[in-house]
Amino acid sequence: RGLGDVYKRQEIRVREGTRVIASKACAELGSLLTAVLPESIVAIGDGAFANCRNLSYVEMETTPDTVGVGAFENTYWLEHLEKDEYGCKYFKNILLEYTDGEGYVKIKEGIKYINDEMFLNSEKLEKIEIPKSVEIIGREAFSGCKNLNECIFEEESNIKKIQLGAFKECKSLKEIGIPKSTEYLGVKAFEDCEALEKVVFKEGCDIKILHMGVFFGCTGLKEITLPSGLEEVYFAAFAYCESLEKIRFPESIKYIDSSACL
Repeated sequence: RGLGDVYKRQEIRVREGTRVIASKACAELGSLLTAVLPESIVAIGDGAFANCRNLSYVEMETTPDTVGVGAFENTYWLEHLEKDEYGCKYFKNILLEYTDGEGYVKIKEGIKYINDEMFLNSEKLEKIEIPKSVEIIGREAFSGCKNLNECIFEEESNIKKIQLGAFKECKSLKEIGIPKSTEYLGVKAFEDCEALEKVVFKEGCDIKILHMGVFFGCTGLKEITLPSGLEEVYFAAFAYCESLEKIRFPESIKYIDSSACL
């Protein structure tokens, strides 16, 4: 079929065995009404179905591990998903959108992944509760939430990864407890959190590396005790932390970059 036939298609049924729908793979299909995704899908890329304005029905047999930024942006289907009391829209166990939401948000149990840029630059968000089902906080998920002052992880949290810039420029956040299940803290995860005074790595936290700029510009941070199994501290991890007086390193440490504390 020619390209014109693709753009006139009203239904897409993705073949069983397909694991990834690439970024913008089905974007801009103005006539698309229905998308049926098989059980084998594990990831839907950024903008995969963006601007399919008439898309009104989506079927997924299982929940993908990740759904990219704006995967269903500007579709009839997403616009008409019901919001919960906090302003969040869900499909199965996917948090798809937070729009015109409340200052306090409690993410529902069962969600495993907080998508990249989910709450990006939200001025309303002040308090977030993250259930124990969440395993990954995506890239810049809370970046620029300048009024976010409290982030609560449920007891027995299963957080494994806090990705790049996840809490960057959360300028009202004063303290954070990193769950013991955490294995990865991404580049610039807490960059420019100026009010951050207290960081507690829960006992058993298995972070091996503090990546570049992880606490860059945290001017309110005065002291910190690093995880007991930490091995490496990278460039500018504590750069421009002007109030920082004490860092407690564990015996496991093997490498500290010469510019870790610029």
